[in-house]
Amino acid sequence: MDILDRVVVNHTDPSSTLVVQLCETIGEQNETYFTIITRDSEGRQSYNKDDHIKCDIRTSTGDSLETDLEIEDNEDGSYTVKYTPHRAGLYELKIEVNGQPLDQGPWTVEVIHQYQFKFKFGSSGNGPGQFNYPSDIAVSEKTGTIVVSDFRNRRIQLFNSDGSYLREIGLGTSCTALSFTQVGHIIAVTPDDVNKVRLFAENGSFVQYINSAHLEWLFHISTGKDDCITACDGKKHVVVTSPDGTELLKRFSASEHEESVWCAIYHEEKFFVSDPKASRVGVYDEDGMLLYDIGNEGSEEEVDILDRVVVSQTDPSLSSVEHLLGVGIEQKETYFFIVTRDSEGRQCYNMDDHIYCDIRTSTGDSLETDLEIVDDENGSYTVYYTPDRIGTYEVEIEVNGQPLDNSLWSDDQLDRSPWSILVTCQYQYQFDFKFGSRGKGPGQFNDPYDIAISGATGTIAVSDYKNKRIQLFDSDGHYLRQIRLRASCTSLDFTKSGHIIAVTPGDVHKISLFSEKGQFVKYIDSEHLKFPFHVSINDDDDITVCDQESNEVVVISPDGTELITRIAASEHDQSIMCAIYHEQTACFFVSDSKADLVNVFDEDGNFLNEIGGGRLLHPVGLAIDKFNNLIVCDTGNQRLKVFTIRGDFLSQTEQYFHTPHFVAVSDEGDVLATDYEKNCVFLFQTVDL
Repeated sequence: MDILDRVVVNHTDPSSTLVVQLCETIGEQNETYFTIITRDSEGRQSYNKDDHIKCDIRTSTGDSLETDLEIEDNEDGSYTVKYTPHRAGLYELKIEVNGQPLDQGPWTVEVIHQYQFKFKFGSSGNGPGQFNYPSDIAVSEKTGTIVVSDFRNRRIQLFNSDGSYLREIGLGTSCTALSFTQVGHIIAVTPDDVNKVRLFAENGSFVQYINSAHLEWLFHISTGKDDCITACDGKKHVVVTSPDGTELLKRFSASEHEESVWCAIYHEEKFFVSDPKASRVGVYDEDGMLLYDIGNEGSEEEVDILDRVVVSQTDPSLSSVEHLLGVGIEQKETYFFIVTRDSEGRQCYNMDDHIYCDIRTSTGDSLETDLEIVDDENGSYTVYYTPDRIGTYEVEIEVNGQPLDNSLWSDDQLDRSPWSILVTCQYQYQFDFKFGSRGKGPGQFNDPYDIAISGATGTIAVSDYKNKRIQLFDSDGHYLRQIRLRASCTSLDFTKSGHIIAVTPGDVHKISLFSEKGQFVKYIDSEHLKFPFHVSINDDDDITVCDQESNEVVVISPDGTELITRIAASEHDQSIMCAIYHEQTACFFVSDSKADLVNVFDEDGNFLNEIGGGRLLHPVGLAIDKFNNLIVCDTGNQRLKVFTIRGDFLSQTEQYFHTPHFVAVSDEGDVLATDYEKNCVFLFQTVDL
């Protein structure tokens, strides 16, 4: 006989039954539970083994859960109901006790999507799979291909669904936004170009331009199922056109602020428009009428990592960070403490507190080794981390989803979270020996200018300016031979084949090539140069020249016939003293002596940043050391100074120099620098700290 086919006599009063621990918002695919407590007519928890508990959870369309819920009888008058919603949406919960619906019901449970970090791809640079300011991203519904607008590298890059690099589409101009059409073409926005919208096949082949009179200064673009184009015109309007751009379908103002309409998408007969200056997302109907705002009122609804409500005495605004030093050492494990406190400022502990910490480089890359957070179970959490390379790191800390503000315990009132850690090198340069003296004999100098070291033989070449010659030495500074010149040499370098390239601005033939034995090879006469002063060679033997007459950095092919790049590198006349190309970052580092700076440019000549502001006085020579740091001849301050390639100051030499002029680094890591006034070459070696 079924339990419903007989009369049950017990003390349970369904009207007094309670439902507790029922969360009205939960995460998709996460098992959750609530408790039903049966009570008697006096409101006391009671238990009867014949009580019949029925629970049903359905979607708003009447569909039951894909997996059955489980009701566990705890045999004390409480029943634990466990269930796992498999998709997002609104669910209706009905509960009956002994055939009687509970008075509080039915309940509504909202199941929301919960996103969890899986992986990342990309790093800073201009190689395959690297980015320099990635702007927009889109995913093809047909193939799953991911496309990213690589803004400063002026290209689009394509990846498969696991982030593996596929190919790139070169643009020649920066792309701010892109999207996939229904047929799988890529539509790209290039605001600075004459043709502001382009269409490409997924394999990278050009399809057509979309030139529309209805689109002025484009910033963002998206496409719908009918391939109509929804565009942000960069000011305050959203514009919708036909797929070919000829027909204006809609135009409406979406912000009170200039240049604040950044993204607009169409979904379920509504436009969602981000308005960053108003700190909101505006929602508009199909006619462009504002319906409501998202995000500008109230507070965010946080989904805790455990999908449950945490009740804690911890006050994140008073929690503190201790022993976090502003400096660290490369490859050396260090630690700091996060201390949770209550509203009275007292250290407190709650096992449900969620502590989050992330340490990233200034380019957004995480540590190569994971940090470790150890719960000391007394309100103190020890964070262990090992910075894998030198540079500036940012530390972000959250307690129960709330970022910490370090202004409460920082002496520097300009210092705010995230914290910064300067990770320095574990070495410094120590003077070893010097060679040379004033004169015109073998091994003597009269104003030594530039210096270079052969990667093939280790031979040291020095341009002996007033003696109109190049002198060669072995790695110990012993004189080998000289190369006589018709004019003074301001700069030199070794090519990959071991030849010496020399700059003689006062000669008819301003650039000459010699073998290491001193034999003349050829002249390099280039129509792209006016008055070359300094020269350096990259891995492809391309020649980077500082031209003091044109005030430019000029890059030419090895034979001088082809112009590769031309960079206006300074506002001051005859101020560009040295320019080197760094293969790893694809950047040019240029010393600007009169501006007391080193300027950094990308390979297309676009200015990126400056190094040494306030620390340099008349910088001249530059070199990259074996630790991938930038060495600067700080001529006015009579020292060599070392910076990261991002511009963080690391160290400096003692004052051995009078006028350090140019610098070179050997394959072994030794640093050699000329002193123009002391007429000698100083050699430094690295020592561990």
